Amino acid sequence: WDIETLTEVKRIETTPKSLMSMALSSDTSSLAAIDPRGSVWQWDLNSGKERFVGTHGSEGKLVVFNDPGTRIVSMAQDGKVNVWEAVSDFDAFYEPPSPMASTTVLSPDGRWIASGYRDGCVRIWDAQSGEGASEIGETRGRDQPQIRSLAFNSDGSAFATAGQGIEIRIYSTDKMRHMRTALLQQNDQHPEHFRNSRIGKVQFSADNKSIFTTQGLYVRRFDFASLQEQLVFENKKFYPSSGIELIGTFGASDISRDGAFVACAVPGEVQIRDITSGEVVERIKLPQRYAAKGTVALSADSRWLCVSLDNNTWVASVASRELEETLKGHGASIFFGDATRMLLTGTIDGFVWLTDLETKEQSRLFSINRPIHSISVDQTGCISVVDGIGVPHVFAPTQLERLRQATWIQPVAGM
Repeated sequence: WDIETLTEVKRIETTPKSLMSMALSSDTSSLAAIDPRGSVWQWDLNSGKERFVGTHGSEGKLVVFNDPGTRIVSMAQDGKVNVWEAVSDFDAFYEPPSPMASTTVLSPDGRWIASGYRDGCVRIWDAQSGEGASEIGETRGRDQPQIRSLAFNSDGSAFATAGQGIEIRIYSTDKMRHMRTALLQQNDQHPEHFRNSRIGKVQFSADNKSIFTTQGLYVRRFDFASLQEQLVFENKKFYPSSGIELIGTFGASDISRDGAFVACAVPGEVQIRDITSGEVVERIKLPQRYAAKGTVALSADSRWLCVSLDNNTWVASVASRELEETLKGHGASIFFGDATRMLLTGTIDGFVWLTDLETKEQSRLFSINRPIHSISVDQTGCISVVDGIGVPHVFAPTQLERLRQATWIQPVAGM
């Protein structure tokens, strides 16, 4: 803006959706910023061209130019300060911005890799060749719902997507096309901010007959064939003595392998609920107030629960309701398929670790040299991760002994 008239002078389209700090160079030719994921960006104010500079291992806080405007100094929440070279010749560094992935999953049979993007598209790759197979869904534009959750059914023949709206879309991998859409019904008696809450994690039941999801204060189950809603319960509690009913939202969630229980995050704890009645059967206290941006995962036998939040992962025994392990700096986690005691985690410095929850032994599998935002694994042992700037990476096992570091190779070609 012009300081005297407060009129807009220039508008620049940016890849990151939000920014934590911005700085203008002394000659006003360049703008630098840092986003919530710790990624540093630079823009040429004349041409509007964008350059990705680099990334921290934690949430971004501050960015400034030095006085000549030749260097960018950035700081993140972990206290680290980085110094980057600023550029004036953007043509030598410019690459057209590509869509940023918000989630990546592998089909359980190891055939497909699917990435959901912030532009509303789902892109499918052949997991064996690494070649692009299809781009599904309409590019909805900067202000439309991005893909926040993806899930394959157990045989990889279909997958479900959820964005920021109130619908779940089902796609076929056989014909690579949209099959049907489920619209989530709203209770008009609840406040609008509860009704408009975004959809959380989408999951298929083990028998592929049902789809589960959370949305605001609801846990919902749909019939896969008809997409008719079969079950819904709310996060509310009635106090007879006072006549007051309290309602709240669910954060992250995970369905047990047998479909009998759902683990739901609420502020300060994770609740294990009976999937039919919605009754709370166990409560596991968390060491800090829970935020919806974290993740929750149950092991295949439901003995272990892991919660990842703010670059830390806590592991608890469901039976004892006690925290067994704290993995600091591990911001993404998932259990390794049917290996019920094996936990995969990704760290803010870009490493993927495998932890045996019984023996407490850890093995470092590989590194991508960028913070790991999310992690997925299929039944063959192939691992996919999304880094801090939304780029998917896929690592594949080279032999059956896939739980050792030596069995992992570089990202699949084309990814």
